[in-house]
Amino acid sequence: MPDPSSRSNRVVEWFKSLVRPVLQRTDSPDSLQELDKLASQVEELGKKRGQLFPICLLGQAGVGKSTLINTLIADSDIVVPSGGGTGPLTASALRVIHGDNPAFVVRYHTKKQVNATRFILEAEIYRQAKNDTATAELQKDEDPEIASLDLDLDSEEQKKLRRDEAVGRARLLVAGAQNAERDLPYLADALRKALGQPLRHQAQLLEEDLVRLNQVQDILKLGAKESDLRFESAGNPDFRRRLRDHASGFLAPLIQEMTIQWPSDLLKNALELVDLPGIGIVSDAYASVTSDYLRNRAKAVMLVVDSRGLRRDDAELLKSSGFLNRLLHASDDLTADPVALMVVVVKIDDVAVENWRYDRQANGAALKTRAQHFSDLVESCRGTVAKQLQDYLKQVWEDASEGKRLVMQSILENLKVFPVSAPQYRLHCSQDSDEDKPFLADAAATNVVALRAAISEVTQRCLEEQHRRHEDTHQRFFGLLRSRLEVLSAQGSEEKRADAEINEFKQSLDTFMAPHQREFDTRRGEFRAFLRKTMPAKIEGKVASASETARKAIYGDLSKLQDAHWKTLQAAVRREGTFYGSRHINLPHDFALRFEEPVAEVWSRDILAAVRRETRAFADYESSAVTQVLEWSREQGIRVSTRLLEALVTAVKERRQQVNAVGRDAVDDLRDKVRAELIKEIEAPIRSKCRKFVADNQHFGTGVKDRILQLFSVLAGEVVTVAAGRASAVLVERFKEVDQEILAAFREHGDPLKEAAEALIQRQEKNAQREDAQLAKAIEAALAAMPGLQDKAA
Repeated sequence: MPDPSSRSNRVVEWFKSLVRPVLQRTDSPDSLQELDKLASQVEELGKKRGQLFPICLLGQAGVGKSTLINTLIADSDIVVPSGGGTGPLTASALRVIHGDNPAFVVRYHTKKQVNATRFILEAEIYRQAKNDTATAELQKDEDPEIASLDLDLDSEEQKKLRRDEAVGRARLLVAGAQNAERDLPYLADALRKALGQPLRHQAQLLEEDLVRLNQVQDILKLGAKESDLRFESAGNPDFRRRLRDHASGFLAPLIQEMTIQWPSDLLKNALELVDLPGIGIVSDAYASVTSDYLRNRAKAVMLVVDSRGLRRDDAELLKSSGFLNRLLHASDDLTADPVALMVVVVKIDDVAVENWRYDRQANGAALKTRAQHFSDLVESCRGTVAKQLQDYLKQVWEDASEGKRLVMQSILENLKVFPVSAPQYRLHCSQDSDEDKPFLADAAATNVVALRAAISEVTQRCLEEQHRRHEDTHQRFFGLLRSRLEVLSAQGSEEKRADAEINEFKQSLDTFMAPHQREFDTRRGEFRAFLRKTMPAKIEGKVASASETARKAIYGDLSKLQDAHWKTLQAAVRREGTFYGSRHINLPHDFALRFEEPVAEVWSRDILAAVRRETRAFADYESSAVTQVLEWSREQGIRVSTRLLEALVTAVKERRQQVNAVGRDAVDDLRDKVRAELIKEIEAPIRSKCRKFVADNQHFGTGVKDRILQLFSVLAGEVVTVAAGRASAVLVERFKEVDQEILAAFREHGDPLKEAAEALIQRQEKNAQREDAQLAKAIEAALAAMPGLQDKAA
């Protein structure tokens, strides 16, 4: 099949060099503007053919995602080293893409992240020593952004969690292992050494640690430049060690972004495996990275779980990340944003072996082989996981509306569960004779092969959709240009007619046209009123109704905070409504998601669906009306060539396809824009109110818990009111963009009935214009140079 991008480039070049100069002399500026826009769309879609499709892995920290990635892309080889533990200081996803040779690209953090870890360690040192003076001096001397961590607001549990995470990161950076024996003063001074700060705790740094710290110091200088560093495997014997050091070794806490390239067949077709931060890691940075992928970018999500199956946390993450709301935005057409959900169950081979041992112990001799026990677990897992997901989705989406029910039904109907054994598969692929022999008969029995096939299917579907959209746009553009040139050419070749003949036909045509023109004017007026008046009013009404639904849901959520500890609430309000402790609170995000749910549903099911329906109906009516005029002319025996009639009919069909496509594509693009903007518009007022509450010194003293709960209650009401106004504004503003695109597509033939009539009448002045020898020559030259059949897609 010819390269679509190459074909499109030839058509665009043909348009710019030969067709557009012709149409500048015959068509309106509005018509040319639409064609220019369509040419740009064709070019942009061609550029997107290098776009990668993210398949995201998500699971509890330590569940075995790295092993699974290695198995999927490299059989028994190790691509992504595991064991990084706490990982980077602020989370980023680890990407694995195709490359002809193994390589990786990294971008490092700046000093700020390492300094924050050092600050946490020293605050803990002084807290343990009960040295309040030193603690005060520490905070006074710090950069305001570091001091604003507000460690004093943390509960004891949260302080322990922060300390443990900071100690783990520091030990990994300094000693190369999170369980290394290094005390807090030593670690604090070691980080000061790396940061170029004076040592405060009289630590005598070990030579082996100094080697690593010198490297850290050099890397922090690179981080300040915010540039990427690439490591190639070719000619680099240390490549494997460097990869391990960055992915899971002592340099892991310094990684802001990391992309591994590997020559894997699975990755060839624009596939990108993304290892997202593990579930259960407490950090708003981790949450934001995961949310961005799940809400906006992922083409498939692979939940990796152990033999116990799904947990409620897994379903909660699908909700809190915005993944479920993403599907709700497409609840009117669930095929418009298809995101595959797979659950990969790992470590069931361990359970199979345990069951086999118990079988042997209980019965003297095992009644089933290990492979049979594995097969039994595979079958039971599939049903168990599907039931778990169904139950947990109902729990996290308590108030299931019609749109939510449709989304959940679609998720469950399309869910794919893969109980796999990566270790058994790797044993089948291993050439190491010293390793254990696999107990499964072949690699296919591990289900890794089936999982690979499912991932490839997702990628193939994405490629086909990308190709379809590119091909449709290309063919519409090409069809519009060709049909317009053929009409111009046919009009120019028509014979001149006597005035009497023209007038006689014109009278008959006027009589026929009058009722059709009146109906067309009425229908066009109604359609424009639908876009300009009916829909904006409907948007405001639907948002108002959805807002009341959101208000009740938000107040219901707030009632669950009544039993929260006052310090947890205080920490949340000090941090602008957000606190990731043992009791997670994220009012801006949670309120926004709650508000978005009903709005997304009415936006998708009531607004976008209506736009699609009405646009398609008017385009079909317009096409039908023009066709009736052309058919009538045939019945009159008019002296118009068959070529002209056929060219006009073809032009009408091409225009209808273009208008329908504009309606469909504009609505899809609109959904993406609204999904991206809505939550941002809602979160801002919550943060602002919390800042004012703290500025007014309302966040401490007697009765602080009641004041904070009252603030949250007031916030809930005010936020819904403000959000409703902002949501309406965003939706109406974005809808106007679609309104303009749709009407512009119709405007190119603003009155197609009159245009058809004039083309048929072939007035003398029209003929005179068409007889311009230079123009006629240009039209025929453009037609002669038109990309041929060999350029069409198979």
